[in-house]
Amino acid sequence: MIGIAMDDEGWPVVKPYVDRRQMNYRVAVGSPEIEQLYGGGEGIESLPTTFVIDRQGKVADVHIGLVGKSDYKDEIEELLR
Repeated sequence: MIGIAMDDEGWPVVKPYVDRRQMNYRVAVGSPEIEQLYGGGEGIESLPTTFVIDRQGKVADVHIGLVGKSDYKDEIEELLR
């Protein structure tokens, strides 16, 4: 899973949030290029948007809005099988 943080002030603002939340997955700071890559050419229209990436580095699923921990857990366990 990769989280993409969209913040105009960049990594100096995002890093303390990641640390506070004890995020144990990769987080990228959004840019217009990242938005186009992951937004399918249309951009990321809603926040939060989470991309679940498989072992081959392909987007396995996209979640728009808040999603429960158990949903992610089940999805990730399925991808690891």
